[in-house]
Amino acid sequence: FFVTMGMWPSSRRGDAEAFLDGPQLTVNSPSTSSRSGRRGRPYLSRWQKVSASLLAALLCSTSHPFGTAGAIPITEWTSQQPPPGPVAVRSRMSKYRNSQTKVPELRPAEAEFALDMFQRAFPQNPTEEGLLIRRWEMIAGLFGSGEAANQLVEGEPAILREEMRKIQTCVHYVKLKMGEEAAMEMFMTCPYLLTKRGNTLRETIDALLNVLGSKDRLKDLLMKYPGLAHVPTGHFYGGLGDVIAVAGSPEAAYEVTKEARERVVKSPYGCLVPQCYPALVAILGGIEQAHAALDREPTIMRHYAKNMFPMVLRLRELLGKDLAQKVMNEAPYLLIAEDKVKHGHEEAINVRQVQVGFRTLNHYFGREEALRMVEERPELMTLGHSLRTVARYAERKLGSKEAVRDNFEGVLRRTGLMDHLKYKKAPRPRQGYWSYAKKHQIKKRIFAPWTAASNKLGRDTPIIGQWNPHPMDDEAYEDEDEDEDGVADSALQEEVTKDDRSDGTLPFSIPTFEKQE
Repeated sequence: FFVTMGMWPSSRRGDAEAFLDGPQLTVNSPSTSSRSGRRGRPYLSRWQKVSASLLAALLCSTSHPFGTAGAIPITEWTSQQPPPGPVAVRSRMSKYRNSQTKVPELRPAEAEFALDMFQRAFPQNPTEEGLLIRRWEMIAGLFGSGEAANQLVEGEPAILREEMRKIQTCVHYVKLKMGEEAAMEMFMTCPYLLTKRGNTLRETIDALLNVLGSKDRLKDLLMKYPGLAHVPTGHFYGGLGDVIAVAGSPEAAYEVTKEARERVVKSPYGCLVPQCYPALVAILGGIEQAHAALDREPTIMRHYAKNMFPMVLRLRELLGKDLAQKVMNEAPYLLIAEDKVKHGHEEAINVRQVQVGFRTLNHYFGREEALRMVEERPELMTLGHSLRTVARYAERKLGSKEAVRDNFEGVLRRTGLMDHLKYKKAPRPRQGYWSYAKKHQIKKRIFAPWTAASNKLGRDTPIIGQWNPHPMDDEAYEDEDEDEDGVADSALQEEVTKDDRSDGTLPFSIPTFEKQE
């Protein structure tokens, strides 16, 4: 039928003859080839095109006996995967293949627990399940068993988000620097360390060993403060420019860093140190004072020396060089730099706050008495704008500036600033280190009372804080405060000095190295 009508399959979609595209016909017609104007393109007369259109309409009609006999019913396609359910329910893979041999195999049953923990922690993560299983198998191979991998994922589900090469590099360098047993203990105790970059750890471990002097002390420090795994490092002699800026002259810089420089020369780990370490020795007046400050606030090493200089300059302008150095030794948290990093911004002390706090004390007590109070209680300066607002309110409430000066401790108690001072003095990080597993457990930033951020009606409303209307006798609360402070100070001292090592030394006690020949 098609041959008698002279139909050829069309090579261009959209023409009328395209409706009848079927098997390739082998009929050649010299007459039609020559009349087409192009080789392989047949010439169709008008009656042939009309016949083709009528035949196509006839075949598509439902009334034709051949219209629906062999037609495939068109239905709406639906996904074979189940609809998304609760957090614990996961759309599982129907096929799983070995990553090396590409042979289909069963899903590892031990990985179900790790996958469930990951799904609960990151319900919106689009990572394919096969890739998560391969990462779990890699972790199980590094640590010897699937149970160890499940324990690590339970402690920190975010390790399944990291690339396999990153985890392998981290484990390799920690084993190389610390030893296999110590590395396994560190990772099992603090799985968050597996999210750190191995190439950075390679330099950080050497720099921290030059400060601590012992791998056991470094192991305890990293398990307690995993954020110190990424510390800006530099050569000790590269920081002499910062030391000269602090000391005032090359001769004074040479004298203040003499002991630290001799100890770094004898170190078997090279001359890498935390970038702020040389400047910290110069700011605090010696290596013993610097190690005492690091024992109190280890997170100082996470910051650059240049970020400490504004606070040092402001304290020297307000208090003088000698008293400023004494205050910084007493309260090393003043040197924690104010940066915009999410981990360090909450812990920082604003330079402007310190200036406003000291000027408030100077206004109500005079300069000599203000200097004496700052020397005994340097944390008073950290109250900043809260102290100024409370003092002005108390002056209007009590009637005079002398009344505020005479009942200063009572004013701090009534307004809640006395309790907030304990939070100001607490060692950093005051709410624990941040990790993916603990991000929901970390409390929000604690603001001081009588600040715009702590207003219940909003930041734009007038600052209103608590004020106890009942008179409070300072003598009645003196013994109680001394007992509470004594218990708190003793507990804090016990926590700082608590150490399981047999030698009884503190983590930042000055180590000694034998000179390398």
